[in-house]
Amino acid sequence: MASPEWLAEIKARLPELPAARRSRYGTDLGLSAYDAGVIVNDAAATALFEGALAAGTGAPAKLIANWVTGEYMRLVKGEAGAGKVDAGELAALAKLVADGAISGTNAKEVFAQHLASGARVASIVEARHFRQISDAGALDKAIQEVLAANPAAVADYRAGKDAAAGFLVGQVMKATRGQANATMVQAALRERLDRAE
Repeated sequence: MASPEWLAEIKARLPELPAARRSRYGTDLGLSAYDAGVIVNDAAATALFEGALAAGTGAPAKLIANWVTGEYMRLVKGEAGAGKVDAGELAALAKLVADGAISGTNAKEVFAQHLASGARVASIVEARHFRQISDAGALDKAIQEVLAANPAAVADYRAGKDAAAGFLVGQVMKATRGQANATMVQAALRERLDRAE
């Protein structure tokens, strides 16, 4: 008969079973049952997710899971199936998005380029000038210039035409070549427009 110590040793050597992993992803990491299931049912996705978490960038597990179940699955399982994603690079990309350093749209381009070329995320971001402008002073300057150049849109907004704000945000994005943090632009622009001048 096997000793309890031997059984415990054998049990400790066994890999984590899929049901236990799904449960851990939900309980410990806050993933939905769907996300946990998609990741656990694909060995490459599991390895990528676990590797990205282990990279220690501090990117939220849910955001990493979204990248694995979304862009990774779409690109790897789709027609662009060639290429390999480095887990550390995925973690770095997720951290940039979480910190608001790059937009989600630009991050998708960076991810696709990393998958195709294996280039580092940081070098792609710098080469493509994707780092978002989040400096309040720089954004305020761009907003001032756009408001001064578009008095009709300002008047429309103040007359109750909310769509004019969208136009003005678009003009700020255009002026900054898409590098402005759109969320910050929208908030600062509306605050400025709502102030009595």
